[in-house]
Amino acid sequence: MKNVPYREAVGSLMHIMVMTRPDISYAIGQVAQFVQNPGKQHWRAVKRILAYLKKTLNLGLRFNKDGDTLTGFCDSDYAGDLQTRRSTSGFVFLHLGGPVSWTSRRQQCVALSTTEAEFIAAAEATKEAVWLQQLLSELGEVNKPTSLHCDNQSAIALVKNPAFHQRTKHIDVRLFYIREAQEDGTINVIYIPTDQQSADIFTKALAVPRFERLRETLGVVQVPSSEPSA
Repeated sequence: MKNVPYREAVGSLMHIMVMTRPDISYAIGQVAQFVQNPGKQHWRAVKRILAYLKKTLNLGLRFNKDGDTLTGFCDSDYAGDLQTRRSTSGFVFLHLGGPVSWTSRRQQCVALSTTEAEFIAAAEATKEAVWLQQLLSELGEVNKPTSLHCDNQSAIALVKNPAFHQRTKHIDVRLFYIREAQEDGTINVIYIPTDQQSADIFTKALAVPRFERLRETLGVVQVPSSEPSA
């Protein structure tokens, strides 16, 4: 493995993911964990990602004039990392019908419940929403409350209910920043069924039909070929 360009391949894939391919975010997050000491199975995973990209060279990001309101989706798995038992957060923000910001990353603390994992993911997405609103404001757009879609009713209740609860007192107070954002109208956390949760693609490996359907909801679609017709 010393002669295998694993780190270089992961770095190149990460650049592609950040620029135009949110659909490979989760996969890149998994292989990036082993850049210090990769094994043969990790290199096989990288080659599978490369093969997927080769088969989907015609995919790109689609934007349109509709959907000018900033809209977010956030999700989390629960204790998906078998070594650290940490959960993975994922979120995506759409503007003008296409994705403008997305991420898939392991949470910095161990969540003790699915509610806590989803709450942490929503808090991370809220910080991104505030930054995007500031950016859009500098570009001349009027700030509107950003709808943040979450598929966990308990996490939404925790955001909207400021009452102290015995089961949540251990959660880091910095994460309750999301409550202030909800109260002052910066964001509006909304429930969405799991089967419509676009951010699910950032938190776990999915079956092909669901993966392709969520990929399209993100605005990653086939683009017309730039080659001249014969």
